[in-house]
Amino acid sequence: MGNLTVLQGNDFGAVTWISITNGPLGKSRESLLTVSSKTQNKNMAWDGMNTFQDHWGSAPTENFPLIMTLELLVDAAQLRLYPLSAKGAESGFTTLYPVGPGRFLVDIDQVNDQTLWYGIEAIGDASATDEVSDTGHFSISPNPAGDWAALRLSLPKAENVSIKMFGTQGQLVRVLRNGGGMPVSELSERVDLQKIPAGVYFLECRTENGTLFEKLLVK
Repeated sequence: MGNLTVLQGNDFGAVTWISITNGPLGKSRESLLTVSSKTQNKNMAWDGMNTFQDHWGSAPTENFPLIMTLELLVDAAQLRLYPLSAKGAESGFTTLYPVGPGRFLVDIDQVNDQTLWYGIEAIGDASATDEVSDTGHFSISPNPAGDWAALRLSLPKAENVSIKMFGTQGQLVRVLRNGGGMPVSELSERVDLQKIPAGVYFLECRTENGTLFEKLLVK
């Protein structure tokens, strides 16, 4: 509903998504996602309908972990999802790439994340690929690809370049080129895909002047 849709989940819960910057959620650069479910305080003891050892809210209070997939509509080229501690401290992030213009699928796994809170940072906008294309040309073919594909890059001048392959949920699949090598203006490489499972992937080419993206389907 609106900018957020729950596509699937393992149990009942509540999802709250708010902007922490000016502007609507679809345009917000920073936002907070809260995922909550059933809560149990194991420091309580029950005697029929009554309780003793009344320690609501004190440790050990447990929340039933949810595993769910959300769809977020954000005007961004990519999102960064930060699991947060109760005090708002970050513990790394996952980069998410759109599965359609401004459309992101977000996997929440509280079994592994051990948190109720997630910070979301929006980077670029949905038309970022078109905007940066004037600074260079990046392509991969054939697409869809089988056991291999040819990667080609053309830049106006020699620059340091890094190229990475990501899955649809932002997981790093392979580093195709490390940014610490010799600056290049032209690049043509054959990419071996024999060990890459069939599916949709995103190639991120970072240059000194911008970032180029290509979507790749592996058969």
